[in-house]
Parts: sequence; C-alpha cells; structure tokens
Amino acid sequence: MIGKVTLQSKFKACLNYILSKPNCRIIYQNLLIGNKADLLAEEFEFISSSNSRIKKPCLHLSLNPHPEDQNKLIEQSKIKFATSLLESLSMENCQWIMVEHYDAVTDNTIRPHLHLIINRIPINSEKAINHNFIREIEKNLHELRKEYNLKPIIPSREVEQKHYTNSEYQKIFKRGFEPKSSIIKQFQTLLEPIINLNISVDEKLSLLEKQEIKIIPYKKGYCYQHKNQLIGINRLGRRYSPDNWNNSPQKTEQNEI
Repeated sequence: MIGKVTLQSKFKACLNYILSKPNCRIIYQNLLIGNKADLLAEEFEFISSSNSRIKKPCLHLSLNPHPEDQNKLIEQSKIKFATSLLESLSMENCQWIMVEHYDAVTDNTIRPHLHLIINRIPINSEKAINHNFIREIEKNLHELRKEYNLKPIIPSREVEQKHYTNSEYQKIFKRGFEPKSSIIKQFQTLLEPIINLNISVDEKLSLLEKQEIKIIPYKKGYCYQHKNQLIGINRLGRRYSPDNWNNSPQKTEQNEI
C-alpha cells in the first residue's frame, strides 16, 4: 500500500476528475448525501466556506494496494482501512468520499486503487485540520500496513525498470493486444545491451553516441534523444540513468499510480 497526498483549492475540479474515470465506483461517503460531482462539491464547499483562511481545503489522498494484496482488501476492509486512517488523523468529523478506480495496470493485470477526497474543515468546527497531517498520514499508513499485513509499494521514481504507461495499458485493455511500438520499450531495448556491458560509464556513453543516442537537458532533468524521438530518463527506470550504472539493482517493484 502506498499513499499520495495533494491539496487543492477547488472541490469541484477534483471531483470532476475522480468521478469522470470509466467504471469508477463510489464505495463510501461520510457526512455527504449527493452522488454527482456538482452536488458533492456544493456540500463540501458549504462547510469549507466557514473558514475562508484555508485556501486549500480539499485534501486528495490516493491509496494504491500492492498487487499481491488485492485479494486481502474486500470492500468492507477498504472502508475500515480508510476510516481507521482518518480517525487516526482526527478527521472522523470531516466530510469525505472514497472512489475506486480501475485505470491502473501492473503486469497486464488491472490494479484497483482508491481515491479519497476529504474536507479539511470538520463539520462541527470552523477550525481546519492543519497539523502536520502529511507526516501523520505517512506514519499512520505505515502502522496500518502492519496491522493489515499489507506490502509497501516502491515509488515509481525508485523502480529499476518501468513498463508501459497507463495510457498504453488502457489501449492494450481496450484493443486486446499489445502495441507494436511503445517508446519506453523501444528505448529500453536500445539501451539494454550497452547497460549490461562490464565497462566504465564513460565507455557506455561513448557507445551511445555511436548509436546516435544522445543525452540532452530537458525541462528540469535529462532525456534520451534518438533520431526524432525524445523520452525523459526517469520514464525508463533507475537502471537506465547513467547516475546508477555503477550501482547494482536494488528494487524491482512496479510503478506508483
């Protein structure tokens, strides 16, 4: 199980995104009546308007179980897990909704995951839940993982070798066959023979140049360029970054969603 936290100013924008996914399903809602994005946003904002000092009252928490833990988490277990987490954060009197998505895939298998949208303003108080809840979420998630005997998921930035993007997986799922050309797979196939050589980093970089594969600055990082194609190094996995070519692989789990 891994958790990802974001804060947003508008409930409606977050709800529109969460409830627009194909086959998404509302599993549970607390102190809420509506089941559509517009109605739910009105309910959230009616309470959050009691405290105009909080600019980002919308807490979006995504929970992604490890693929091996899917069978452990039946619907009631998911509700109990989320409820326990929010109670540990003193958020039991906050409005929140839990939605299940089915747009993440690992090893060609759909991996359901959860989105919680939470109002940081409790329904019986104008005071926001504003202590170090992000650190608290990390700490309490760790404790709940142990209680439920769940496995942690390695963040995508630490994955050694990444696979298809989510959009590519969705195409596979809809069409029933793998794409002929995935840019991630293309670059991994080009780089793999060189990475596996027992030579220095400089020698590997020299071989890349001979194959017309360049490393160029791009936005906040670096990317590979081959002919007319570009891809960020971080999209391929840690083993494809020259910074890690002298390090032995340590982690091989799948991507975070």
